[in-house]
Amino acid sequence: MSIFKNYFSKKTNEPHEKNGFYYQKSYDKVIFSEPSQYFIDNFDFYQNDTRVSYFEEILIDEERTIITLKHFAVDTDYLFGQNKRDGGFLSLKEFAKEIKKQLPSVNQIKFKLYRNSTSDKICNFCLSKKRCDLFRRIGATDIKLENNGRWGDGSFHYIANATWPKSSW
Repeated sequence: MSIFKNYFSKKTNEPHEKNGFYYQKSYDKVIFSEPSQYFIDNFDFYQNDTRVSYFEEILIDEERTIITLKHFAVDTDYLFGQNKRDGGFLSLKEFAKEIKKQLPSVNQIKFKLYRNSTSDKICNFCLSKKRCDLFRRIGATDIKLENNGRWGDGSFHYIANATWPKSSW
């Protein structure tokens, strides 16, 4: 799909705002129902032309019933520059809504979030706790925080795990 085909409105030939899920650095909308193999490429969530969050490492099982999300983060400009605190909740709810619409066979989203941008043990732990709080807020179950120990770079990492059943979307 051409960047020009997506960027300009069909009626007015004016640029339109990004709303929804787009592949990173493009105006191509994510089509969840057409994943390449059992993987969805990295993508961003926009609201009113503002990048709210980004998603990476999204896996789909062979039966297309479970999606596993390994990395998700709220955009730092959205969080700190615009001082908005709803980005995680908003992004995950919109993600589930799109999955329900485009991949109706999916009945749960699993989270195995582990990536952090700092090597500080306390910061990594606090971020993982915040992720678990977000899981509770969206209605996820089987929420666990695991200490993944020290990595090769000397940093400590925690894994925030949860299962989000379709009935809670």
